[in-house]
Amino acid sequence: MRLFGLTVGRNEADRYLAPMLWHYKDIFDEHFFYDDGSTDETPFIAHEFNCSGYHRPNDVPSFLKNEGQFREAAWQTFEQTVKPKPGDWVLVTDCDEVLVSEYGDDPHTVRVITERVIKAAGNHIAVNLNIPEVFGFTENGTPLVRTDRLWGTIHAPRLFAYRPNARYHHGEFGVPAVPSYVMSGPWYGTDHLALMHFGYADPNDQKIKYARYNGKTGHANQHVQSIVSPDKTLAKWTWPFPRTMRIEWNR
Repeated sequence: MRLFGLTVGRNEADRYLAPMLWHYKDIFDEHFFYDDGSTDETPFIAHEFNCSGYHRPNDVPSFLKNEGQFREAAWQTFEQTVKPKPGDWVLVTDCDEVLVSEYGDDPHTVRVITERVIKAAGNHIAVNLNIPEVFGFTENGTPLVRTDRLWGTIHAPRLFAYRPNARYHHGEFGVPAVPSYVMSGPWYGTDHLALMHFGYADPNDQKIKYARYNGKTGHANQHVQSIVSPDKTLAKWTWPFPRTMRIEWNR
């Protein structure tokens, strides 16, 4: 079994891209990065970490114009480039997400636990991962994850068995990040892995994401409104985590 990473992104050079790629470099057998027309050093950073990279062609709509078509084009290019085979597995991860294990944050441990979870999954098509949402840090750098409303329940089948010639749900916004066959299940649950999302850790990012999602189909309005709500319940993250994912923002 080979384990592939599939990431899409645009203008991520000043955020979490480098520490995310560093975390995964000894976890994935190969990491494929599909660039959505970046105008900063994002493609260069991906190249520096030996990602199999590809730029979105002009005839493919950007992520913000049609997410479904964009993700399907990324998947097809991923297949053509890294040539996965049945029996391989794929983790779809954003530029601000890292796969972590309760047993340790070093890449070797995460890879070993991932292989064990995949083996335990048996005939399940995917592993349904919890996605803790980081909304800040303590003074000593421990992530604070959100637990109120829907925030403590977010999960997705982002680790899945490869199947050839997959399609994506088409839609302009809010489509699943994984191929359609994955969404059909069945999924295996685990308490030994989580996909930590740091995209809301910076208050400025919270405002940006609220503006992006507000009024769009594919996201519950109350959930979107809660992004900027002052009424948040945060808990200290208790598992090991890669401390490189803390960014010192210039505010």
